[in-house]
Amino acid sequence: MACRIGIIGDGPTDSKVIGRLAECIVSYGHSKTPQIIELRRQNIRDAVDRYWRDTSKSNNYQIRGEAGKRLQGQVFAMLRTAVEEFRTLAKCDNLSWNDLVVLSTDAERHFGSTDTYFEDWAFHLPKILMAAIEQLYHQLIQRGYEWNYIPTIVPLPLYPSTDIIIAAAKNSSRSFHNLPARELKKLLYNVSDLNLLSPEEFDRQALDHLTEDSLGRIFRYIPEVRFCIHMMLWCGSNADSVQ
Repeated sequence: MACRIGIIGDGPTDSKVIGRLAECIVSYGHSKTPQIIELRRQNIRDAVDRYWRDTSKSNNYQIRGEAGKRLQGQVFAMLRTAVEEFRTLAKCDNLSWNDLVVLSTDAERHFGSTDTYFEDWAFHLPKILMAAIEQLYHQLIQRGYEWNYIPTIVPLPLYPSTDIIIAAAKNSSRSFHNLPARELKKLLYNVSDLNLLSPEEFDRQALDHLTEDSLGRIFRYIPEVRFCIHMMLWCGSNADSVQ
């Protein structure tokens, strides 16, 4: 059975980038190809934007802070809808532990270096998303789901945006972490709005650079994507064991 990967993204180009990344990872070293399922856009970006506004006033980025709890509750509600949609689009009665949902969003805040990821303001966002995932697992178990019929869900907030993956894949500049989202787009595509690119041009300037050869650079330079890469590898390596 092919590995199924459902993607929650802020927009269509985000889903395409993460989908192509997943194809490279799952097929790494063999010929397996995942089934990529783009899930309906959720308003996680709006919830994250409010989290940044609230924490800029309180300077409390913790999971149990008021802003953290609010974001956790909003993401939890989104995930319940997304998992049901994933099951419907996968056209199966039951999902399994080998099915993967990637919960992605653009943080719209950028790092000065890879070490910035471990500062409180950056490090706590994926932890809050993980808390929402754990909350959903808890609810599904209470509803009678067995562990092997619950999909694996991984958080993937990207700083500042999905374009950081393309920047590492292209290795266009070692200083790309210093750039906010709009300037990063200009560096990569010479435009600040991807709607100005045709689908063919976006493929050429972005997706074509996501190859197995670029995975090492992405893993090295983008710390927030490392856990997701390992989980995708796990998904691909175990696909044949699920019937």
